[in-house]
Amino acid sequence: MRTVSISRKLLFVTSIVLMSIIFSLRSVAQTPRTWYFGQKAQISFSNNGNITVGSSNTISTPEGCAVYEGPNGSIQHYSNGQKLWDGSGALVLNGNNLNGSMNSCQSALFFMPKDATDTLYLLTTDAHNGSNGLCYSILTNAGLLSINKNIPLLPSATERMCLADHCDNKSKWLISHQWNSDAFYVYKFTEDSLIKTPVISHTGSIHNGNSLNAKGCIKANMAGTKVALAKTHDGTVELFHFNNITGELSDPILLTGINNAYGIEFSFNSNVLYVSTISGQLLQYSLQVWDSNTIMNSKVIINSQAQLLGSLQIGPDKLIYVSRDNSYYLGRIEIPYLLGTGCNYNPTAIYLQGKKCEAGLPQIQYSKNGLDFNGTIECLGDTSFYSIDGDTTRLDSIMWYFGNNPILDSSTIFEPSYFFNNIGHYPITLVVFHCGTSDTIVNHTQIVGPPWADLGPDTSFCINSILPLNGGLSLDYLWSTGATTQTINIDTIGIYWLTVSDSCGVSSDTVEILNIFPAPIANLRSDTTICFGDSVILDAGNDSLTNIWNTQDTGRYFVADKNISYFLEIVDTNDCRDSDVFSLSIDFPPYINLGSDTSICTNHTVTLYSTSSGDNLWQNGAQDTSIIVYEPGTYYCTVTNKCGEAGDTCIVDFDECAQIIWIQNAFTPNGDGLNDKFLPYIENIEIYHLYIFNRWGKLIFETKNQNTGWDGNYNGKEAIQGSYTWRIDYTDFAGKDYTKYGFVILIK
Repeated sequence: MRTVSISRKLLFVTSIVLMSIIFSLRSVAQTPRTWYFGQKAQISFSNNGNITVGSSNTISTPEGCAVYEGPNGSIQHYSNGQKLWDGSGALVLNGNNLNGSMNSCQSALFFMPKDATDTLYLLTTDAHNGSNGLCYSILTNAGLLSINKNIPLLPSATERMCLADHCDNKSKWLISHQWNSDAFYVYKFTEDSLIKTPVISHTGSIHNGNSLNAKGCIKANMAGTKVALAKTHDGTVELFHFNNITGELSDPILLTGINNAYGIEFSFNSNVLYVSTISGQLLQYSLQVWDSNTIMNSKVIINSQAQLLGSLQIGPDKLIYVSRDNSYYLGRIEIPYLLGTGCNYNPTAIYLQGKKCEAGLPQIQYSKNGLDFNGTIECLGDTSFYSIDGDTTRLDSIMWYFGNNPILDSSTIFEPSYFFNNIGHYPITLVVFHCGTSDTIVNHTQIVGPPWADLGPDTSFCINSILPLNGGLSLDYLWSTGATTQTINIDTIGIYWLTVSDSCGVSSDTVEILNIFPAPIANLRSDTTICFGDSVILDAGNDSLTNIWNTQDTGRYFVADKNISYFLEIVDTNDCRDSDVFSLSIDFPPYINLGSDTSICTNHTVTLYSTSSGDNLWQNGAQDTSIIVYEPGTYYCTVTNKCGEAGDTCIVDFDECAQIIWIQNAFTPNGDGLNDKFLPYIENIEIYHLYIFNRWGKLIFETKNQNTGWDGNYNGKEAIQGSYTWRIDYTDFAGKDYTKYGFVILIK
């Protein structure tokens, strides 16, 4: 029996609710989908969200780097701030000795103005507070290998630079910071060129003192309304509001106590800030309230390890990637907008196929139109409320659309509400007018009902199984057993109830387990071995059962004659089941081959072998697998196993083998492969001993190996040319001893 009650109240539902919020995040501008970084590391992002690891990158850089991708999606240029390469890996003509430094955290940045498709800017920064400062070079035609380089922009600058969207979504701002000053220098890229006269904002701390205070990244959020920077030596992070109409920075907030701050990145929705440190920490701050104490108190240590963490970079998939110095893996924050460790940092997200990260990642500016709003999930009967995420002070007007009627289903207020009558999934459209343009944002609202407990009809199950009961989708569960999980397993009869609840209501259901049926027993015979050509009969055991063999047969009996395993499942009328397995091995009749008839020399022996497994019986009663033959005769062996018997005969004759000794009278040990050794030819000799003497009778060589000859050396040196005496002592197979003498000439 099922009961349901409904609770009507306003609810903002997080990721654990019944159905996931479908976010329609804002469009991202065309940006590189292939990254080159570290020690020849390369990854590429596909449109379907997959990441592939490549091997065409030739750059090796300890920190900063940048890539420029053409309209066809291929890398056209990349740089480490000191050199500029084209997409094939060739150094661009005059592309050496750029004023940047690959030891700068933000050493290089590419930008092509919207309407200047033949002009590519490469911005570079020197390391620390180096004298080269901030410069730019111009590739006058992105397809030609010519460059105007190292044009000074801010001579006394830190390593920090980033791009931010202008309010008009057409222009860009280049944000940098002067060294030994509190001044931001912000330059405007119009739709076709760079305006070299900066907007200067004196705000925040002075960047001076230890040169490591010139190090640490700067980033703007997607909307171009916030800026954050890290100061490595001071261990601080500074936050600012950014006016993307005027280019001014204001409202500084200082975050302290960050040991060796380095990398900076905003989440896609700009509500979360991540900071990496040279000391190996990954930190998170909530930016939902622009207040120094609130942001400081929101600090969460996401990860802490004994490894330098470098640049943070948001990818085209809206996830944040973490460079791990000297590592074969690239880290990734899987849910960047989620506060706490639930943001799910994975330090080994991408294996770089044997290439290594360093401290840097390519600095890429992804664009997001400046405003957004969250979708919601509401209970049926509740009112949905909406608000705009972003700086609404710059908006001229807005229009919300909640349904098909442009008058009744619309609103022009900034925080409207709307009531949906039915459960369903509803698209919400927001049109904002600002900076002389309009922008359309689409998100969704999900209207859901109360939870629904459904345990199904009363039932029974088999004794050799467990019955799972599933409470369906809800937030909270309470079973009659006291369990609070979504599912429980039942193994006894009885009545079971479940209550499920969430913010939309409560539902209950009851199910009775009526019976537990005995199960059939599958019992095939024991595993066995049969002879080839034989078979065994397998009996499933009961004509009233449904029999399912792995051969697709369904009869009670099955003839097994193959060297395989046979599987049987039996099913009774209550659908209770059991199974068994029978394994069959096949044996074969024996086979024996003693080899061809043979002859051996008198006083020699020969060994005859049985070549088959089984029980052996020789003509002399021996039962070994081999015998040694000392005398001539006919030899016979019979081998027997349970599948049959086989036999074979071998005739062994003896010969009086005459000794053969042929001895050369000269040899030429010159290494030409012809007659290089003094080596007598010997046949039918049992024992052999060769001696070589010089003309004074001194023994200079001897061997008992018939296959070893004299190579003409004595004590590791070449013997002199001349005549040498040899002697051979040998014994034949009959045991008779002999001695031969002679001379051999060594010729050089």
